[in-house]
Formats: sequence, C-alpha cells, structure tokens
Amino acid sequence: MRQPITATASTQHVLPSINVGAEESAGAARDHAPSMRVLLWLIWTYLGLLLIEGSLRKWLVPSLANPLLIIRDPVVIAIYALAFARGIFPLNRFVIALAVVGVLCLSASLVGPHSNLGVNLFGWRCNILHLPLIYVMARVLDFDAVKRAGRWILLLAVPMTVLMVWQFRSAPSSWVNAGAGADALQITFTGNKVRPSGTFSFISGIIYFYALAAAFLIYGLVEKRAYPLWLTSLAALCLPVALAVSGSRSTVAMVMIVVSMFIVALVLRPALLGKAMRLIGIVVALVFVAGSLAIFKTAFDEGMAAFTQRIKETEHVEGGFVGFVHRFTSTFTRPLRYMLDIPALGEGLGVGTNVGSKLLTGEMDFVLAEDEWERVILESGGLLGGAYLLIRVLMALQLGAMAARAARIGHFLPLLLFGACAVPIVAGQFGQSTTLGFACFVGGLCLASMHLPVSVAAAVVAAKQPTKKLPAKVMAWRSAVEARRAAARGQHRMGVLIDDATVADDRPVSLAPLDFQTNARKTSPLGARHRQAATGKSIEPGT
Repeated sequence: MRQPITATASTQHVLPSINVGAEESAGAARDHAPSMRVLLWLIWTYLGLLLIEGSLRKWLVPSLANPLLIIRDPVVIAIYALAFARGIFPLNRFVIALAVVGVLCLSASLVGPHSNLGVNLFGWRCNILHLPLIYVMARVLDFDAVKRAGRWILLLAVPMTVLMVWQFRSAPSSWVNAGAGADALQITFTGNKVRPSGTFSFISGIIYFYALAAAFLIYGLVEKRAYPLWLTSLAALCLPVALAVSGSRSTVAMVMIVVSMFIVALVLRPALLGKAMRLIGIVVALVFVAGSLAIFKTAFDEGMAAFTQRIKETEHVEGGFVGFVHRFTSTFTRPLRYMLDIPALGEGLGVGTNVGSKLLTGEMDFVLAEDEWERVILESGGLLGGAYLLIRVLMALQLGAMAARAARIGHFLPLLLFGACAVPIVAGQFGQSTTLGFACFVGGLCLASMHLPVSVAAAVVAAKQPTKKLPAKVMAWRSAVEARRAAARGQHRMGVLIDDATVADDRPVSLAPLDFQTNARKTSPLGARHRQAATGKSIEPGT
C-alpha cells in the first residue's frame, strides 16, 4: 500500500498517478533534494542538446557529425540512473513491455542474418532507450516546469524563424544551408529554394519544433495569464512566416493537428468557447498588424509563392492533397501486406537506419525502408516488430485518453501537447535522432502537464458547464430527486472528476486529487478525500 502524500500550504499539488500498469504516486518524486535538482538540470540539458545538436553537426564540428547523433544518450542514461537511485523510475506496464521486447529483438538480431553488435545496439537505442524518458519526466516535472519550457520554446521561435527566412533566401551552397557532415547540403524544392532546417540537422526538427510552439502558443493566447501578451503576439506573427518558408507540408499538417486538438477540447468542454473567442479576436488583430509590417509580409509572400508552386508541382507526381494523405496512410498499411513474407526474426535491429547502412555498406542510405513501420517490421520480423509497434500505439492512446479527461474539466494544455507528440510516437522515424528526441520529450511534457497545483486546478474548474435553462418547477423536482438519492448514499452524486458543490453542512468542498488515468466512477469515496484536503490532512491520490 502506498504512503499518503501530506498536503501542506506551500507544496500542495493535485497529482495524477502514472497509472499505466499499477497505480503509482507521482507526487513523492518532486521535492528539492540535490539529486532532484540534478535530474531537472539533466532534463533541460536533454532539451538544449535537442535544439542545438544540428548546429553542432552542421556548423561547429561537422567532422563529428556521426558521433554527435548519440550526444543525448549519456544524458538519458544519467537520468535513468538517478531516477533508479531516487526510487522514482517508473516500472509501469509500458516500460516493462519495452524492456522485454527490446531484449528479445536484440537477442534475435545477434543471431540473425546481419548480426553486428554495433549496428544492433544502435537499433536498440533508437527503438527502446529513450521512450521511458516520457514517464520519468512525468515523475520529475510539474505543471509550472512545463509552462517554463513553453516560455522558452516561444522565445526561441522568434530567432528560429529569422534563421529560417535567412536560409530560405540564401543559395543552397551557402554555409548557412550546410548539411550535417562534411560537404552535405539541405533538400531543395521549387525555384532552387532550400527547405530551411533552422538549428536542426534536417527539416524534421522544424516539423516538430513548430508543432510544439503552436501548442504553447494556443495555450498562451487562450489563457491570458499564462505568458506575456508581447511574447505570444510575437510568436503568433512568426508562426505563419515559418510555415510559409518551410516548404514542408508535414510542418503545416502537424500544426493543424495541434489546432484540431483545441477544437476537440472545445467539444469536450464547451465552457472554453468564451476563451476561444478571445483567441479569434487576437488572431484577427495580428493579421492586420502583420499586413502592415513589410518585414513580415515580404517574407510570408515569398514563402507562400514558393510553397504554392511546390503544391502545384507535386499534384502531377503525388496527386496533391489526396496523394499526400495516401502516402501517410500507406505508412501503416504497406508493412501489413508482406508481414508474413519476411524472415521470422527480421533482418536485424539497426539495419534499416542510416547509421546501420553506413556501418554495413559504407553509404548513408535507407537500406530496408524509409517509413518507420516498414523499417521496424523488416528489422525485427512480423511478431516482435508488430509487438513493438503495438506498444507505441498503446502509449499514444493512453496519453490521448488522459489528455481528454483533463480537457473535460477545462485543462486543455495536455491535449494540445498530445497533438504535437502523437504522430511521432506512433509513426515517427526513430532512426532520425531529432524525431526520436521530440517524440519522447514532448510526450513527457504532455504527461507532466497534468500535475496541477491546487490554485491552478481551482481556476481551471471555476467556469461552469453551460446548462440549458429549465422551468423552475422542473428544477425544483430535479433538486428534490437528487437530494433523496444523496441522502440514500450518504454523499453527493459525483459525475465529474472535481465536485465544486457544497456538502450538507454548507462547508465548501475543496478539490480532490486529479487523476486523469482513472474514471470517476472507479475512484474511492471522494467526499472523505475532500474533507481531508480541506483540513490539510494527508491525501492519497490515485487510488
């Protein structure tokens, strides 16, 4: 049985347990011990290296481009070691399943047709090593830490956009458009324009960076006290410019997924519609401001002209939007066609990655397949590869379910972050170091953002759900029926995760611990918990 968490005036939090295999308490991990500060520092170091890794590989030390691919691996190993030492490493069902499948895949690869310890270990590193970071971050970070990360992302979006415009306007042979490694170049598209990569090695970093920036931007524009207005306004002006000059349909698609998650939040919590109107007003105002500023209008017009031309050109090759959608869906369907025709143990972990190709053939290429599901199935076989992909799908589904529960009470940031991480977790090319890093880090932010302080939780649920006005006699009849039912049960009816009603003796009911992983119907009696929280006595969340 877990020890209860004592709620004090200074450290009281509303904490969801990381309940993916067994019910675990996340709150005991977050204190101010030196080892916890080191863990926080390591997590921010992971983010910093993720953002500057491409700069190191392209401009500063291109001769070390290949070793720098694993520059974050020592950091994530140190995070795991400290988490184990603190007793907060999450041994939930997903982490255990990843460990089991990872050992089986590695063992099968070492006896397979392309047995190579270096290649197989790199493949294991891509598939397994970083994914548990999602759950470790949820044990270490809280909502305030996630908001701080969002502030830095929005700040960095401004110089990142300036750099992208510079790269877009520069010649492909310019040093600013150097690729990762000696004599490497970036991908070009219409009019010999480069698809800007910013500080990342390739365009994939831009795709996920701006999806994350869009999530924090929407949250900051809707929640007016989350970030300063000048910061959200500046980031909102930069986002469309970055999308225009990116030349990447995937970048636009990822941002649209994040926007669609906000629409889902509005459906789940109609009370957010009032805040959404504020968002629309700010966007309209920013459109007029951007139209009057030549520096934004010129860059946006140039980018849109090249982007539009690229769309027209791809219509003849891929079939336009329909072809783009078909290419995305075929990522999931193509491997199923020949799953039973490949070797039972696959070709071996890492063989389908660029690094594996370099070590085996001497050339950087996709030896097996470019799409992630195809690579995994060909590397590990239908059984083990399918099991590994199933774990990733279930991880994303669980994050989505938790984020949806949070959105139902008005806390929609997890759902926005889910929109930024769901696709890379399910189908991101983990052989690319940047994609792997964003999938794990944003997934961790999504999970950690559900740790709400009591003051924030109170503000979140302050807005009532809009209800249809009924005649007074009907309301009185409903009140009488509910009162009789409450008297029979000994407590008020709980239909939501947080009950802001008043108990029988007219004392205010305080917030219950938020557990977005469990249904309200399955929780223990909340009335007793409410009184414990109100009196400052120990509370045990996530039962």
